[in-house]
Amino acid sequence: AAELIPTSYNPASAFGYSNGAALYAGWLVQSNSWSAPTGKIIANVSGIRYNPTRTQQQSIIDLGLVPVCLNYSRVPTWVDAQTYAADTSQYTRLTTVRIVFDAVQTIRQLTQPFVGEASTMETRNALETAVSRGLIGMQQAGALLSSDFNITYDPENNRAIIDLSLRPAFELRTIEISVTVQI
Repeated sequence: AAELIPTSYNPASAFGYSNGAALYAGWLVQSNSWSAPTGKIIANVSGIRYNPTRTQQQSIIDLGLVPVCLNYSRVPTWVDAQTYAADTSQYTRLTTVRIVFDAVQTIRQLTQPFVGEASTMETRNALETAVSRGLIGMQQAGALLSSDFNITYDPENNRAIIDLSLRPAFELRTIEISVTVQI
């Protein structure tokens, strides 16, 4: 929810200002899933068209949009990173969505070599080890605080069902500073 002036861009040209959605998408593509855009500086932007007040920022956030504002150093930053999920959903934070998606993709990638293999005890143990290592790797990277899984084997349908229980690392959204002056 921003109109930005990219570096080396003339806003007086016939094209006007740049939409912030493309910059937001680009930022998300190059960042880690557990790193939220909240409070991050927007690179290659020389300014913004409107700098919303905190009340206006909250109104924009309530609409499910991501506002941009100038921080204390007058540098454009992302204000928040929410999704369009309902307020009661576990997926209201963008980092939660991205971490869960990464976990699912990691497990899919690690288990793909087991498709087509014989369903022996050795193969099942190797499958469980692969899933365990993938989740531990995400914990070591800082994406997950904890994780657990259960694999159910369905020999009639020749499939394995993996149930994941994930606890994502939620982002730090605000820092409050308290000052006491002694005389």
